[in-house]
Amino acid sequence: MFVIANKKMSSHAISEAVDQKVSEQRPENLIESIPVENEDATNKDQEGDLYLAYVECGESKEQFLLNVDSIIKNADQDLLESIDQTLARCEIWFDYLSSLDSSESEKLLKKHKDRSDFIVSLASLEQDNNVLGDAIDTLIKNDDPYLSSLSLEYLLRFDFEFREKLAETMNTKDINFLLGNEKLIFLYQCYAGEDCTANGQIMQGLCQIDPVTCNLSYPELVRREVTPNQFDDFILAINSVNTIINSDWFKEREVLNPTDP
Repeated sequence: MFVIANKKMSSHAISEAVDQKVSEQRPENLIESIPVENEDATNKDQEGDLYLAYVECGESKEQFLLNVDSIIKNADQDLLESIDQTLARCEIWFDYLSSLDSSESEKLLKKHKDRSDFIVSLASLEQDNNVLGDAIDTLIKNDDPYLSSLSLEYLLRFDFEFREKLAETMNTKDINFLLGNEKLIFLYQCYAGEDCTANGQIMQGLCQIDPVTCNLSYPELVRREVTPNQFDDFILAINSVNTIINSDWFKEREVLNPTDP
């Protein structure tokens, strides 16, 4: 984690994680880089399923069943049917946890708890310099497309130096249209490695809600919903973010030494 100083970030370079990411050089022009279905995408979907199971069911089967019992007392028939489905899903989750040895189980639960806590932090409407540092770290490493996109959203809200740099890179004076823009954040998640094809989880979920979105990738959907100039602006913003990441700009900013190894 990178700790950000209260006003201007103090005077040490951003650590080996940045050097490693910069040396890998993510492509700067990502307009043709929509991820396709592959084994890696399947593994990410499975990882996502485990996380969703953790969020829905929790760490303890006993506590989960206690919570269900308290809900059942006042549940109507529709809710009871929904609870039955949840019980079936969570039974699979807890069986999976039981199949792991204790160290694997503890590691998995800690990983999902840390991810959940970080998501809550990124959803905050107030600036927190510790969260800002974690968001920078997450954006650079790009290990998790969903967290990367949320980190970008957080930086756009609270990192004024980053916003100025992004505007400069985009050769524009006003990037306010990017702030809180859901389409941009989802597109960045796609270009960061999420499976946004028609068969990916994002579009399959949208397809169940609105049949018009079926058989489209997320970028194709956005192209239909915005003007060509707006779509080009989104792509320019995404490419500019990656240009900044691939440069030494984050390294050259003043930061405190990382607090975590």
